[in-house]
Amino acid sequence: MNMLAKLAGFLLPLLAFGAVQADADSVYEISGTLTIPGNSSNPGVSETINFSFELDYTQLVRGLPTVVGTPTINSFGPLGTFLFGTPGGSPDGAAPSNPYQGYVGFFSPSVEIDLFGSFAPVYGPVPVPREGQGAAAIYSCFLSPTVCSEFYPSGNPAPATGGEGLYWYGTSDPSVYAVTVPEPGTLCLSVLGALALCLIKKFAHSRS
Repeated sequence: MNMLAKLAGFLLPLLAFGAVQADADSVYEISGTLTIPGNSSNPGVSETINFSFELDYTQLVRGLPTVVGTPTINSFGPLGTFLFGTPGGSPDGAAPSNPYQGYVGFFSPSVEIDLFGSFAPVYGPVPVPREGQGAAAIYSCFLSPTVCSEFYPSGNPAPATGGEGLYWYGTSDPSVYAVTVPEPGTLCLSVLGALALCLIKKFAHSRS
């Protein structure tokens, strides 16, 4: 019976450690809508992106959280069909040279639209996207001058054929939700827990 007691004593600290590890792993879902409006000469024009993506802050790549799951991106407007980039804006999934740039990029073949916020862990353990006016912007536009000029805001230098570093601003209304991700070993922990309880009961019964 001493062997049973020792085995139970070994399993209980293991379970406690495993439970802490399972509870510590979580991701954050960022979802919402961003809109870049046309200028005063094109009041009916806009580009809208509905987005939902998850960032895992327990798995960092060069200082950035990992994108998990499949991002959902739906875009509407004349600027093309957009795909999700990564925090910092690298469309190929690699972390950028400066991992603490505060934006997430959305990319069509010829346009980049950025959602601004604090996404890298250096800013805190929870992502904080910006809300309201100035929370999103067209960063680059290499479509025809006619299409790009529909979004050109007064007071900004007007590129002849588009360009980058434009910062033509729009709005966003993001929300952030914590999503706990169960560890792959959760089922194993449950089995070990049941075994430990059985051993403890058996040991207690033998002592009575």
